[in-house]
Amino acid sequence: MEIKVNVTIEGLKDLTDVLHEMARAMVIERSREALDMHATEQADPGTAESTVPTQASPAPQIPVAPPTPEPQTSVPVQPPIAPAAQQSVVPTAPAEEYSLEQISVAMTGLMEQIGMQGVQAIMAQFGVQTLMQIPKEAYPQLVTIIREKGGRI
Repeated sequence: MEIKVNVTIEGLKDLTDVLHEMARAMVIERSREALDMHATEQADPGTAESTVPTQASPAPQIPVAPPTPEPQTSVPVQPPIAPAAQQSVVPTAPAEEYSLEQISVAMTGLMEQIGMQGVQAIMAQFGVQTLMQIPKEAYPQLVTIIREKGGRI
């Protein structure tokens, strides 16, 4: 005998939609990685498993004349300027590239802190309804916003 139970909780539809979207994004990302890996193996099937190290022969020694010293000139040195009152600095995203999966995980953690309405407000800043609609070029800006809101990535 099989029993099926469906539970519907009002207000969690948005959360389940986001979770489903994140799961789809993770599957897509893993599929892309597998395809890239497969394409690499197809392009050069011998290098994936049978790499034999070879000894490199030493480079020939070429005599080099020592450099001639150049006349030194004095350059005035300015004393360091004392910084003004220290301001609080919001961490910014480094020049690192982030994947949709990394951002999805960060947004999920952030959703626990600021709620679904807060996440929707972030999406509205980019003029989109879902995370997948944000262009990859905008990821650094999104990462900065996630950090400003207290998210971790």
